Amino acid sequence: MPQPDQPYAETVARLVTQVTAHRGRLTTLEQRADAVDERIERLTEDMVQALTIRKGPEIVAWHELDPRQYAAHLADLAAWMDTFLAAYPSAAASVRPCWKDHKDAVTELGLIWCEFTRIYTSERPSLDEALVFHDRWLPGVLKRVHQITANCATGCTLTRPAWDETIRRRSPW
Repeated sequence: MPQPDQPYAETVARLVTQVTAHRGRLTTLEQRADAVDERIERLTEDMVQALTIRKGPEIVAWHELDPRQYAAHLADLAAWMDTFLAAYPSAAASVRPCWKDHKDAVTELGLIWCEFTRIYTSERPSLDEALVFHDRWLPGVLKRVHQITANCATGCTLTRPAWDETIRRRSPW
């Protein structure tokens, strides 16, 4: 504010100095705001990427595999099952030796294989995901696999010729 006893030129010079200082501060604040905007944009992109990245292995669409692919995936699943059943002997009561001959059992066990792998091969395995796996997913799969193989005699080789052909149509979902 101009003082009544100050000359007009001094008042204008002081105001010009103040306005120039405020412009400098505004420029600095604009640069900081731009930097914050850029950082928010980068963080948003990182968050979108993190949320859209698939966690863990892709599931195996067993019904879409040709015989060679099916055999290769089945060998991998069987190797994992050997390790899994050694670590969880109580699960062995539900998984009969003929499970590989039942495509629906293969599908069930394949899904649990993927979920187990997703949870336990992450950089920091999640306790809550492990608890859900053991409380919800694993018992359901073991129950269904047991039901699938319940009517088989020891050493059964259930064959379903129609299932051995690759399904060429795609599921609508």
